[in-house]
Amino acid sequence: MPIVGEGAFGYGPWHMAKPPRTELKLVGPDLETRFYLRRALERTGAVLVLGAADGRLPLELAAMGRTVVGVEPSPMLRELAKERLLSAGERLDARVRLIADDPRSLQLEERFGLVFAPHNALGLAGSPEELEAMLRVARAHLEPGGLVAFDVLHPPEPDPDENGNAPHAPIPPVRPGFAPHLRARRVEGTRRSREILRLKSRPLRVMEVDRALDAAGLIATERFADFQGGPFSYAAERQVVVSETVRD
Repeated sequence: MPIVGEGAFGYGPWHMAKPPRTELKLVGPDLETRFYLRRALERTGAVLVLGAADGRLPLELAAMGRTVVGVEPSPMLRELAKERLLSAGERLDARVRLIADDPRSLQLEERFGLVFAPHNALGLAGSPEELEAMLRVARAHLEPGGLVAFDVLHPPEPDPDENGNAPHAPIPPVRPGFAPHLRARRVEGTRRSREILRLKSRPLRVMEVDRALDAAGLIATERFADFQGGPFSYAAERQVVVSETVRD
């Protein structure tokens, strides 16, 4: 049974022991999962997944031989993840621990070689402060030389001018989606403070992401337009970011 609880610039792989040699099968997993599985080959250690969703990514990581802690505050998604893990058998089930906690305030004693925030998990942050909080959580749980990877939606916009200045033209509004994912902050004196609400999932601009990374002590080392490694441009509809700790 899965356990359910309540509750300096990167050193590079040449400074670390090589990850265990595992056969990476890329036939079954979707493109998003394949991206994170490839990244998992770059570092050793356990993996922390902020936003485990239905458990697909944690299960695929466990199949690679990795120990995984998946954080998923949504009871609905957590039940789907538990069902997926149970159907995979005890060998894989034992490698994954599911935690019912908030990725904005998570505090674990373990440290991880990799921290992933898939499925636009960071896009569910309701404010710049919450986005910074989620990235601070990722940074706080990272081993020296570790790696943080995530994907968020991006509002397509004009490219910067020839001097590198960000565009200032009005951007057409993007209607955000909804996700019953994070628990709303407690509001004292209200009866709805403990409910899971349908939170808006919003696209994030490069400036927003980089500002939050900097506040958390991280720096983006790679940025793609899709999970296949396409070059990022301001016209892209997605940011797929790999980041590492800023060197002191």
